[in-house]
Amino acid sequence: MSDKTNTRGGAAAETSEFGLRRVLGLRDLVAVEIGQTVGAGVFILTGLAVAYTGGSLPLAYILAAVPIIFLFLAVAMLGSAVPTTGGTYYYVSRFFSSTAAVVGIWGYTICALLGTFPLYAVSCAGYLQAIWPGLPTIPTALTVLTILFVANVLGIVVAAAIQALMVLVLVVALAVFVGLGLPHIDLTNLSPFLGGGVGGLILASCLLTFTHTGSNGVIELGGEIKNPGRNIPLSLAVSVPIVVVFYVLIALVTVGVQPWAAAAGRPLTESAAAFMSGGLFAFFVIGGGVLAIVTSLNATFMFGTKSLMRMANDGWIPRSLMAVSERFATPHRLLTGVYLISAVSLLAFGENALSGFAALASIGAIIIYAPIMVAAMRLRRYAPKEYEAAPFKLKGVWYYVAPVIGILLTLLAVVMLIADLFSRPDGVIFAVIFLGLFAVGCGLRRLARQEADGRDSGRGCCGALSITALPIGISRAPVQPQDADRPSALLGTSCDGHTPIPTENNHVHGRICFVSAYLPSGRPG
Repeated sequence: MSDKTNTRGGAAAETSEFGLRRVLGLRDLVAVEIGQTVGAGVFILTGLAVAYTGGSLPLAYILAAVPIIFLFLAVAMLGSAVPTTGGTYYYVSRFFSSTAAVVGIWGYTICALLGTFPLYAVSCAGYLQAIWPGLPTIPTALTVLTILFVANVLGIVVAAAIQALMVLVLVVALAVFVGLGLPHIDLTNLSPFLGGGVGGLILASCLLTFTHTGSNGVIELGGEIKNPGRNIPLSLAVSVPIVVVFYVLIALVTVGVQPWAAAAGRPLTESAAAFMSGGLFAFFVIGGGVLAIVTSLNATFMFGTKSLMRMANDGWIPRSLMAVSERFATPHRLLTGVYLISAVSLLAFGENALSGFAALASIGAIIIYAPIMVAAMRLRRYAPKEYEAAPFKLKGVWYYVAPVIGILLTLLAVVMLIADLFSRPDGVIFAVIFLGLFAVGCGLRRLARQEADGRDSGRGCCGALSITALPIGISRAPVQPQDADRPSALLGTSCDGHTPIPTENNHVHGRICFVSAYLPSGRPG
């Protein structure tokens, strides 16, 4: 892949697809990954996990990292071989299946709107109540959600500039929590160790996978990373162990400074209050809990619309939703939809639905990994040159073992979380709504595919492709200008000159099925 050079404004900087500048180095990536990972999840889900597993919370955090390690091995390989912008959607739609890409993003979006956004808002209100007990939960949560929605519609230039500073304050607050809490640990407080039995430990680890998933965002930034083939896998190798150790220490303090039952279902402020007071306690609540949730909620508003915009660009949802405000240069229609649906979920289910919100948030964070793992196993087929040239790649049996284990563990986590929802009266409502909307999305996706099938059945160019298994090189597909810097295996487009499909040296691959040539995301044949 060749990058252009942009010398405007001083020092030369490489540019990639869409004109993005490659400015992020290894240190930047590690900081971003730690900042995105250590956030709202650890403040919100730690107490909920204690209720499931008791004193074995540190072990649950370790077990939660096991599937993430396998998942990130495959993610690192994809990012090293084919660094691109919006990789979560792009890899699946180009290397595996447009259906899997659309359905995966649809499932994630449902969980984010019904679970993640309300979860963050209610939890932020809970931490503010630790200092101002009289604050009403739902009005406060709705106010937080509204302020961040308005900020994102207006562009949040200032907020983006100070995001790194807020993450730094957050990490310092957690370091203070660990540093001051470790001397107060009494191991007898961990008894009984398996408060919920082995099943409770496994369920807690499934719930806590959400707290480890932030580093996956690195594959969304491939077009802005210097030497991405090296820095993407290396940054994951550095950040993931740091986060795991940090989480285990936080867990030890949470269940060790007082009997773990006191922390069950409660925010970290309950444990912090056992050894903090005054200004330090206020700093932990505001600089830790509130900032963690605000920055995570703000980032979810910022990045949560990107895959939806790609889906709209590929034609799976109305393109009108991609509209960008001329004044503020923000996707105001998508942001408004996200805000309204999240607000309705918050008002409909209320503050007592925290466990349901958390389960949906965890399902959404993990469900997208399964199709990414399949895309990783197809990398050698659709981007063989990029795979061979990648600084980091899985070889031999590990090429299949890591993604397969990742898929199995992902599906196990999702099944257990859905089963847990069905085990609770309030959770049944969440589970039914999620599965219902998921089925609706799959049905609409099927109808769209059938419509594309019928609409394009008479077109001569691709009609030939639908009938004949063509050898590589017979049909040359035009290259889009925006694809000029992409790998050779991704440069082709369908016969309409618009839809990207995998090619080799700008030639159409041997077996391209009729539908794949016209589906907007270009499923490989």
